[in-house]
Amino acid sequence: MKKILFVLLLLNLIGPVLVVADQYRFITGNKVPICELCKKNLESLEKPSITCAREYNQKFTALKSVEWTKLDVMDHKDLLRKIDEFIAYGDQYARGKTVHGSTDVEFEELLREEVRRQVFGLSSVETDIDNDGQPEVVLRYERGSCRFFETRAEQLFVITSDHSALDVEKTRFLLEWAWGSSVGIFLHENITYVDIWVDLEERLTTYKYVNGKVHEVCGLKYRQSPKTSNPSR
Repeated sequence: MKKILFVLLLLNLIGPVLVVADQYRFITGNKVPICELCKKNLESLEKPSITCAREYNQKFTALKSVEWTKLDVMDHKDLLRKIDEFIAYGDQYARGKTVHGSTDVEFEELLREEVRRQVFGLSSVETDIDNDGQPEVVLRYERGSCRFFETRAEQLFVITSDHSALDVEKTRFLLEWAWGSSVGIFLHENITYVDIWVDLEERLTTYKYVNGKVHEVCGLKYRQSPKTSNPSR
């Protein structure tokens, strides 16, 4: 759990890595239809914000992004305290020290400061992330901001339908892989996929989570342009 938190904090502190989507090469998934389609989609867009989210060209109707709903952070502070405890101790009902302090007062003060600085956010979506035929409420925990091209760090969690607590069993399957500089969810032929951009690697990886197992489907690596020292500017 501490490893996940460390990575989230590290990604939030390092400088920005900006990209354009006109040069990608396959690491995995070459000649796999959905991977070819995702690559074509990226390269069809003039200024995709891949470091913050994936965009989808309307001509590729087989690809459909889920619709995230922004949540009020302070309205969900009790849930966030449980997430902090879960990350630190593996128990959402633990009451130990976390990155936001030890007491409820410390936690709320630090959280309000992050909201004020616009470096913390939450989004949710109802989607069948594990492709078992039953939708889950997925929470995206967002650190950093794209406002000034700052590097982001995001992690997915599954929460209860009333947004009051973690669904621990389903969340555990996400902790080892469903994090990165930006994390998205999209649909293709009624299958849910998670795509993850990691600035440190300049890589976009697409996963399919089914039957309790995670499968890496596609890996696309940004290819540095010799004509551009600072991509996307």
